[in-house]
Amino acid sequence: MLETFGTVFSTMMGMLICLIIGYILRRFHLEPGNTATVLSKLELYVLMPALTLSSFIKNCNLQSLQENGGLFVYGLVCTVAALGVGKLLGRCFSKDGYERKIYTYSLICANFGYIGKPLVASLFGSQGVFEFDIMTLSLSVLVYGYLVPSLVPEGKEKSKGGRLRSLFSPITVVMLVGILLGLTGWSQYLPGFLLKTAESLGGCVGPVAMILTGFVIGGFHLPDLLKIKKVYLVSVLRLLVLPLVFVALVWLMGGDKNACLLTMIAFSSALGLNTVVIPATHGGDTHTGASMAMISSVACVVTIPLLYAFLNMIL
Repeated sequence: MLETFGTVFSTMMGMLICLIIGYILRRFHLEPGNTATVLSKLELYVLMPALTLSSFIKNCNLQSLQENGGLFVYGLVCTVAALGVGKLLGRCFSKDGYERKIYTYSLICANFGYIGKPLVASLFGSQGVFEFDIMTLSLSVLVYGYLVPSLVPEGKEKSKGGRLRSLFSPITVVMLVGILLGLTGWSQYLPGFLLKTAESLGGCVGPVAMILTGFVIGGFHLPDLLKIKKVYLVSVLRLLVLPLVFVALVWLMGGDKNACLLTMIAFSSALGLNTVVIPATHGGDTHTGASMAMISSVACVVTIPLLYAFLNMIL
């Protein structure tokens, strides 16, 4: 158990160092103020799609899709359950309508993209990323199609066309392209340099994401972020309680060890930056989201290795 813990802990410590680097860059004004916007767009439009594309080019074919259909079902069931649980628990944390949306978003989904996917790549390689994408496909649709638009302050919502564009995020589009290439067999005709480039870019997802997280946190007064007591409870639920609930759900459905570990990583990652970025873009309050991102990002350095080692031991 200690060896397993140490393997995952070393990966998470590397992410924490990147977070600290981002924090220092912001606090000492070593990068311009729009750095967070640039890094978030780089993640969304280049790095995350590259990681997804490389895993699908390598692993997506008709047989692999058939073999991993169960992962999609597990992910879909967990997504529906998470939506119900998050909406129910979110009502308990705030009477303010908009703040309640912040808590609800954070209780429904974790940062399975920026933290979960790089961790899976480190532990399981491109095959693991492919399986993780299949499992979290329904969760991605929920995030971009419903949860992210819900964070836009009232009166500043996008049109229906804008919501549709949000649903078809670059990552979702690349995934669909990867499935098409796999089903048709065209992926074998792609040039080797394209795969190498995608792999290189995909390897930057984790470090850049954590630098971005640190940079965003660095724009706030640290003691203010530590004062929001409800965030500690949300972090415990997000990092420990809810992941175990969903792992138990997958296990009861007949999921194997691999499915349970992927579920744990998907739902035990830190609270995401959308609760900061989206409100900031539209003039909403960002302190609660920033507090969640900071506390959970630091805590998950220990909680994720603990959960991973524990599940490896009992499954």
